[in-house]
Amino acid sequence: MKKIIFAITFLLIHCFAGDLRLMDMKPAEIDSLLRANAKKGLTISERIDLYSHMFLGTEYSWTPTGDGEHALYEPQPLFSFTQSNCMVLCEHSLALAISDSWDNFFNNLQQIRYRDGIIGIKTRNHYTMADWVPENRWVLDDVTQQVGENYTEKATRRISYSKFFESKKLADYRYIKPDEDITIDYIRWDDIPKIKKNISQGDIMAMILKDKTDIFSGHMILAVRVRGKLFIREASTSKMTTFETDFDEWAASQYAQKRYCGIIVTRVKENLNQKDAVILPWEIQDLKGRAKTNYYSPEMLIRDYLEKDARGEFLGESDWINGNFSDAEAIPAWDTSTLIESFRILDFQIESRIAVAKVEYRKLADILQDVNGFYLKPEQKVDTVFFELKQNGERWKIKKPIQNKHIFLKAIEHQLSSRELEKLSGR
Repeated sequence: MKKIIFAITFLLIHCFAGDLRLMDMKPAEIDSLLRANAKKGLTISERIDLYSHMFLGTEYSWTPTGDGEHALYEPQPLFSFTQSNCMVLCEHSLALAISDSWDNFFNNLQQIRYRDGIIGIKTRNHYTMADWVPENRWVLDDVTQQVGENYTEKATRRISYSKFFESKKLADYRYIKPDEDITIDYIRWDDIPKIKKNISQGDIMAMILKDKTDIFSGHMILAVRVRGKLFIREASTSKMTTFETDFDEWAASQYAQKRYCGIIVTRVKENLNQKDAVILPWEIQDLKGRAKTNYYSPEMLIRDYLEKDARGEFLGESDWINGNFSDAEAIPAWDTSTLIESFRILDFQIESRIAVAKVEYRKLADILQDVNGFYLKPEQKVDTVFFELKQNGERWKIKKPIQNKHIFLKAIEHQLSSRELEKLSGR
């Protein structure tokens, strides 16, 4: 009886939402809607379905959102309900679903869109697989292997932030991530019908491009239930609007089969996906800390260490280095001596509670000092370093670099191209 009452309640809410479009609502009206829906016995995944339904018919735009009116490069608004695209639809639907007020929605949205909620073009989660998915593991699990069963494959591609930001014509390349080789698991496109039963309401998925070496995802979509049937909801250039398609029809699309090799699937964490559950903005840092503690593999830990060091985050006090993931001895003297262009993790060997990681890095220059101060000495070469990690309980920690060399990772808070090095060094 309770299940029947709940089903009727959800249907009524969905029908009511069908009469409402977010594009027609003011912030105060959305605030009232959020407060009401947070108390109607719906899980976060069910509210993703509910709110994404209210985007249907919203006009497509390549740039509906940016970094706000005072941004130097992309001054579009920090939220948009009048226009959407694939990532905006997923971000806004998720942010609305975890929120119980307009203010909490706005702040939660920035935590989803930006690394640590810090607004700016360099901290925005641009790449779905390199930025968006890993930065949002505090609320979403990558369940691709679980959903895909035996129908998954791996893909490795190089993500070049230097090239990406060159296309944006930035004048300042400080604080950007180093270029990186990333490996993901994806479900093969031809096998998607076989795993349909494993896809859940509210799943956020990314479609992986074929024949690309420098990017993974070309599109983001939502899985929803419409009168009990599975549908795909998306904002796409194919119709220049936000719409939904029967799952089987979507999976059989000839255009998609030619363009994409498969999908990845993310899902709201089970412990968070409870009835009437909301996430408050000030709880997110704690959730991020717990996500790192519980889910960091040795490879993820090394990657995070290298990225943070390359951004200069070890120049001062760091919650990361003083937290769960590294011993004090893992702050070496060698991370002030070399500027790197990129890195990639070549190999991992894990035996019992000890892991060894082999990392290759592309060196751009040494940072040297003379009577006139610091200067850059260009020296482009590829070298390797080994890290030792130790498992303590469920946590992995970087114990120390095995090679005793003064190597890599900039401490001058600057990421430069080879061309810029030539201009600055004068040597």
